Amino acid sequence: MKKVLLIGCGSEIGSTLLALSEPEKDGFRISAVLTNEIPRDPNHPELTGLDSLIARIVITNPNMYDLVEADYSNNKIIGTYVNSILALHDAIDKEADEALLLDKNGFLSEGSGENIFIVKDSILYTPRTDFCLNGITRQSVIEIAGRMDIPIQEKDLTYDDMLDADEAFFSGTAVEITPITILDKKPIGNGLRGKITEKLQLKYSEIVSGQDSNYDHWLTRL
Repeated sequence: MKKVLLIGCGSEIGSTLLALSEPEKDGFRISAVLTNEIPRDPNHPELTGLDSLIARIVITNPNMYDLVEADYSNNKIIGTYVNSILALHDAIDKEADEALLLDKNGFLSEGSGENIFIVKDSILYTPRTDFCLNGITRQSVIEIAGRMDIPIQEKDLTYDDMLDADEAFFSGTAVEITPITILDKKPIGNGLRGKITEKLQLKYSEIVSGQDSNYDHWLTRL
């Protein structure tokens, strides 16, 4: 019996990563994005925030994922981002922007390609890394918050913790720091980007554009 491994990349990064209907057309893409300031477009997600929902996929441990409530039992699916892509597609099909994944204990884990932070009573919280990737941007946000005297705690976070939060945001290489303003059609806080999220966004933008010499060691200048 022959086994066929299909590897494909869609014409867009992210939601169409598994678009294999036209592999000869789509091929593989390498993308470089230059970011040096907060977007000026008032409708940009970094300003208005993202609409998110809880995915049907559960993370059982950081290195191995289980597919839950989905009929993929007759297929062997390999690849680190397969679950993330399926979760994102599920969210988009339900008219949301992004998915939130839970761990096997029902706590918040991460987005489809991002880490999660919430703010409550001026304290920053993020899930422990037992069931999520300890992303570089996550680590950066934690260090930046510490230098800005913003209290931060790593702890197990529940669905209700996020709904009850004053503000929330994703962190990641692609999204940088992007607010989450809606969860399962319910507003988080006042449904707008929060003040602490904005402070962290502005400082992060200064750092990656080389405007803060305190973080020069983070940059490789070309």
